[in-house]
Amino acid sequence: MMTSRCMHLLQDDEESCVTVTTTLNGYAIDNQPANFTGPMTSEHTICWYRNNHQATANITFSDLCIDDATATATPGQLTATVTGVAPTPAQTLSLNGQAVGSEDAPAMLFQNALQAWGNLSSPLGAEDVLEDTIGSKLVKYYFVPSNATAADNYTFNVNSEDLLQEGYYALSAKASVFTKYPTIVDLQGKTTVNQTDIAAVQGYTEYMGATVADRVLVGVQRKSTLPTLYNISCDKQASAIRAGDDITLTWQFVGVPRIINCYHDGELVQADCRSPMTIPAGGFSDTATKHVFSAVMTDVCGNTKNATLTYTATGVTEVTEADYVPQTVTVNPGNPVTPRKNAATISGPDGLALLGAGLVALVGIVAL
Repeated sequence: MMTSRCMHLLQDDEESCVTVTTTLNGYAIDNQPANFTGPMTSEHTICWYRNNHQATANITFSDLCIDDATATATPGQLTATVTGVAPTPAQTLSLNGQAVGSEDAPAMLFQNALQAWGNLSSPLGAEDVLEDTIGSKLVKYYFVPSNATAADNYTFNVNSEDLLQEGYYALSAKASVFTKYPTIVDLQGKTTVNQTDIAAVQGYTEYMGATVADRVLVGVQRKSTLPTLYNISCDKQASAIRAGDDITLTWQFVGVPRIINCYHDGELVQADCRSPMTIPAGGFSDTATKHVFSAVMTDVCGNTKNATLTYTATGVTEVTEADYVPQTVTVNPGNPVTPRKNAATISGPDGLALLGAGLVALVGIVAL
């Protein structure tokens, strides 16, 4: 007669184990030793993981400034920094307390994984992006180390060998749990991985997937690409100004901005401001009192460009002159183009530099 006994207490959010005890009674063995009596018993302990929550992680994408000297030989890398990974730690398969697999490559019951993907959303200097454009689409899987904890930080590259175009990439990410042993993992949200073009995830089943980043805009720019001011205007260019009157500054930069801050008389009035920006006019002790209102763009590589106006009680007296920008902006430094003026600059009252009419549309212009 054979009897089996299973002792098991199932817990959420932690490893669960069962001990299977098998006892064999009433057996006979030919030439049985004299001291070989009593039942024959064997025990096996099997462990697995149960979780009733979605996987999660905090992920931050970093802008990329490409060094022109090495860009053609070494592609720039868009990076993601990961913290707060859960569930942790990842579980290794064990049998009777012994890990399955080798010390260098243990068999993982499941692994925390992150999938990052995206595409070139707003190219700088191109009217469209073809389906086969290098660097226009990205997909990357990252397996979190098996000894990870929620307090650890990890960084991985989103792109691999592709050369990236300048502009903004819209990147998304998902946290999940991957396993090669779906029959012994008690997890929710089962999905079969169908990314057939990435060998690293073949044969895995995905569980508990949750989006942790949704189309985050990340800038890519070469060091040699300098920002330019395409357009600037103000609603008080030809009128007297009193203290407290609204003054609106409108601008358009060409480049890949990381941030635009607005200042009035050197003091920050709005971080990460957007065009158009309106502020109340400062006070005037006399008609010679001057105030300065500026939008300062800092691009991905740390270069800055100002859109500035100066005003007195008599009106706006100075405005930053718009730059020359190429008719077709190119990301290939070996293929220069002839620049032209996008809008004529004419002399206005009190030496005011005004933009003429007839502005043309240009992909890569940002009015932020």
